Amino acid sequence: MGLLQLRGKTDRLSLLLAKERHSQAYLGCMKKGPVFTDPKLKWYEPLSYLLGSEYFLHAYGPLYALSADVVASLVALRNNKYNEDVTIGAWLLAMNVNFENNRRLCERKYTPTFIAVLDIPKCSGLCNPETRILELHRQEMCSNGSTLPLDDKSLSLA
Repeated sequence: MGLLQLRGKTDRLSLLLAKERHSQAYLGCMKKGPVFTDPKLKWYEPLSYLLGSEYFLHAYGPLYALSADVVASLVALRNNKYNEDVTIGAWLLAMNVNFENNRRLCERKYTPTFIAVLDIPKCSGLCNPETRILELHRQEMCSNGSTLPLDDKSLSLA
């Protein structure tokens, strides 16, 4: 798993990850866009000239998942020159993995089917997590009742 400061429903995440999928899977909220070249910006890329003008497809937000086969292939390839989400995305381009875009991993608010919440574009992941986690967990959607609607087939193991 990526940076797992999970602000969501871990049981939903477990169900999602338990689904059968490609042995080399990369699961997350996928995006691509302009490379940050301004040193004043939070996500500035000092080696932006190596990336070109646009990032390649990569997962962003509060979490992403990599299959065990993918992790085993990446262990020796560590690179600290880019933000970790972009580094993972770059590695996986060369590995012919299955990119699985699942927006429930980066909801902007609690919904009946969310798995994780993020505050992009204000922050990477969750702004002021010590305060926001308490606020979010006070919401009824997060703190009470069953986590899955009875008719939600999208998270089932079948």
